[in-house]
Amino acid sequence: MDIIACDSEDIAKMGISFVQFVERIIEIDEENGLVEDAEGNFERLLDVYKVTTNMWRVFVDNDRIIGYWSCLALNSEYQSKVEAGQLMERDINIRNLKTDLADGVSELLFDAVCLDKAYQKKKLTGVVMKSIYDTLSILPSSGKNIGSVWGSVWTDDGLKFFEKLGATHYITNSYSGMIYKTPFPLFISRLDSITKSFGM
Repeated sequence: MDIIACDSEDIAKMGISFVQFVERIIEIDEENGLVEDAEGNFERLLDVYKVTTNMWRVFVDNDRIIGYWSCLALNSEYQSKVEAGQLMERDINIRNLKTDLADGVSELLFDAVCLDKAYQKKKLTGVVMKSIYDTLSILPSSGKNIGSVWGSVWTDDGLKFFEKLGATHYITNSYSGMIYKTPFPLFISRLDSITKSFGM
């Protein structure tokens, strides 16, 4: 098994269109109980992923997408909603994303890490963590304009993921789940250490 992390250019070279890419990640979400009511519609996701190509990657096995992770930079209005525990993913669209990370300090929302159920028991932690590190550690100014990474946690696996990356609990409510926050330099440092522990 040779699982690789791919960006938008990589999947285009494989003949996978953006439409096929979004259809596949929705399929993976649904396998994991993330229904459209929570995740939003196809057109919204297609628009979001097209303008955030520097903040997501997919995992591919033999030209088939078997998982993905994604991160978003939100504008000040929607960042305030994250901090108040009032933001659902279906609320996010291209109008409330911040695409120029060099303009002022940005806060990132770590949106998801999701794998095809057939691959969830395989040892892919190193591959996943290296992909996140390789992608986010080279954002503008090496992240000097990024304050913190935020995440909404609903599962034990999600909690373990964020705790490994130095996250601390910020707020909990029934709308957004448990909100965790990690200073960006700590987030990257922990990713680096975990990646190296896997010999990568």
